[in-house]
Amino acid sequence: MALRPLNVHSQQWRIVSFFDGEHNHKFAQEISSYSMARCLDTEEEAIVISMIKSHATNNSILSFLASKGKIINPKKVTNLRQTIFNNDPQHTMFNLIKKLEEK
Repeated sequence: MALRPLNVHSQQWRIVSFFDGEHNHKFAQEISSYSMARCLDTEEEAIVISMIKSHATNNSILSFLASKGKIINPKKVTNLRQTIFNNDPQHTMFNLIKKLEEK
């Protein structure tokens, strides 16, 4: 039987397939091997956003999350940082780029 979560933040699972016999590979020893375990929930994401806005480095954010038992892909922090930058109208660089595009 193969199970998948209903969505990224779901605690509910659904059956996606059945198969006979043994599992075709060893189970991962670390839960962080599974992509769903490396996703941030809304509370963790809010903490990361707060840290980014407080000018914390990506490494310090990753270290903080690791100390809480949460291992994520560093690219997630980078992408979140870029999303915040791109959507912050108060950001100085954002205003400069906007003015240059208007000319």
